Amino acid sequence: MLGTHNVIDGRLTEEGINFKLGRDLPQKIDDNIEGFCKKLMEKCGKNLEDFNDLFWAVHPGGPAILNRLESTLKLRGEKLDCSRRALMDFGNVSSNTIFYVMEYMRDELMNKENAEEWGLALAFGPGITFEGILLRSLN
Repeated sequence: MLGTHNVIDGRLTEEGINFKLGRDLPQKIDDNIEGFCKKLMEKCGKNLEDFNDLFWAVHPGGPAILNRLESTLKLRGEKLDCSRRALMDFGNVSSNTIFYVMEYMRDELMNKENAEEWGLALAFGPGITFEGILLRSLN
């Protein structure tokens, strides 16, 4: 996205990689996420009226990002439970946090009657970059 070079800033130091998240990150995601999700689903041949018909595995950059996603996409509160749980249990441990979210999501889908068949996994990175993939549960 234009004008977002320093919104997520990663620096390699002797202690490891340090990320600084800009205050406007949640707003930048908020401004672009709905269109991104719709385009991703269209490319995969899915036309969905309600994002609540999907399961969601979102990299939990922080509570503000999850709150904005929930509000913008009009998601029911439980849709981001796995992301919130991973954030609470592990914190934001960079890119590998999405694997904790996906593990929780897999367990939830296995134990849920009438689980959603399709879902979206989303992550955000320096630049700001949006990464997303359409997932299918085979349970």
